[in-house]
Amino acid sequence: NAKKLLQEMYTALNVVLNKVRTATLITITIHNTDDSADYNDYFVSKVRGANRIWRLQRAESTTLVILLPLFNVQDFKQFQDNLASRFIKRFGKDFSSVGISLEFNPIRNQMQRTELQKYLVSLGKFDDARLIR
Repeated sequence: NAKKLLQEMYTALNVVLNKVRTATLITITIHNTDDSADYNDYFVSKVRGANRIWRLQRAESTTLVILLPLFNVQDFKQFQDNLASRFIKRFGKDFSSVGISLEFNPIRNQMQRTELQKYLVSLGKFDDARLIR
């Protein structure tokens, strides 16, 4: 599963970076609760410009890895603020109170396979990985 994920992500990143100069991997970690399936669906539905979204499942959490082209720090801040305010309107809770974190991982050049492997290792072990969009 890890090898398949690495290959899928590596191919997707290189396709994007052959067309544009920068891309971003946004990592959203959602701790499993009774409502976490709704939270997962919320994030997947709100990210329209994503080239790819992968879901990494663990017993205690789900991590969404979202590939967005032409995304910089300012775009991420605006993206995060919009998601956070809409999340509060929808669920009546903020990210920290339900155990959700977002990370911004910019990519400015072709990513080497070893760099991507380090990124995946930093996400920790997972039980299942799937490309969901």
